[in-house]
Amino acid sequence: MANALDLTTLTSVKQWLGLPTPIAGQPPFADDVLLTRMVTAASAFIQSALSRTFAVNSYTEVRNGRNTDAMMVADAPIISVTSVMIGNQSIPEQAAWVVNGPIPIGFSFSDKAIYLNGYTFCKGRQNVKLVYEAGYDPIPFEVEQITIELVGKKYEERKRIGLRSSILEGQNIVYDLKDINDEMKNVLAQYRKIIPVGI
Repeated sequence: MANALDLTTLTSVKQWLGLPTPIAGQPPFADDVLLTRMVTAASAFIQSALSRTFAVNSYTEVRNGRNTDAMMVADAPIISVTSVMIGNQSIPEQAAWVVNGPIPIGFSFSDKAIYLNGYTFCKGRQNVKLVYEAGYDPIPFEVEQITIELVGKKYEERKRIGLRSSILEGQNIVYDLKDINDEMKNVLAQYRKIIPVGI
């Protein structure tokens, strides 16, 4: 069964490998269980290496205020912001701008930060609470493709070392940094989680 954090699908991997794709209502093809486990293992390996999760999730951060009107978040890209609290004060979301009108007060956000107008993330220890939703939907194409290629490489390797799929199915499938070439590393580097200052 596929994992919610998988970065690709069994169908995509089988298309890449030139194998028959699954048919709804039919028994699984040979190696489907193995390939599904390999997808989950490769997805977990990539996300662990980047210290991030790609799927959309809800996040809550308790942060130190630093007397600024902007704050980077730990998980990006931001999709929506549920609430911004400074101490016991709830900050409203900024209303739509009106041409020639005053700049509305409240919070707004970009893909990586939350901004305040009319308020400040005043200095304090653990006095800011951010609740937001972030992640990728769909998974970035290049990340999915690297996952597919990692699974394909490991799947083909088993033939060279003479292992049957039935042997691999009962073992942990382990990926290593040596499985990723320099081009893949450069692509994945842009998705590495960077912990902002003051978290």
